[in-house]
Amino acid sequence: MSVKSKKLYAMIKSVRSCFQDLKVLGDRLHQDLGVTASMRAVMEFLDEHGDHTVPDIARAKNVSRQHIQLLCDTLCEKGFTSQIPNPAHKRSPLICLSNKGGKTFATLQSRELILLESMARTLTAQDIEHATQTIESLRKRANQHET
Repeated sequence: MSVKSKKLYAMIKSVRSCFQDLKVLGDRLHQDLGVTASMRAVMEFLDEHGDHTVPDIARAKNVSRQHIQLLCDTLCEKGFTSQIPNPAHKRSPLICLSNKGGKTFATLQSRELILLESMARTLTAQDIEHATQTIESLRKRANQHET
């Protein structure tokens, strides 16, 4: 393995660890609201993109339909989302944020903003931009190899 490949592998391991650390942090931050990091991701998708079917959400998040179905079932049971008829497909309802879900998601975002502001103080804007560009470039290359 070349030196460059070893460095890339170390970066990928760091990204994986960072993802896990952020998941744990999110789970703790929102534990009192009954929202996990995975549930939050579905709520964020619905907030940003509007009503979608479970298969649509799964494709967009690049995870299994079954995983998203379980999350949507839980979100619906907790009253954060609801199902509405889908005029384009009788057996695949649209999932939408409920009023409770929208308010809860706004609470999540305000909590996270406080945390993000604190974390951002330890980094430069240039560091953040460079890291974002590098990760997006890596994602693009990973997606090219997937197809």
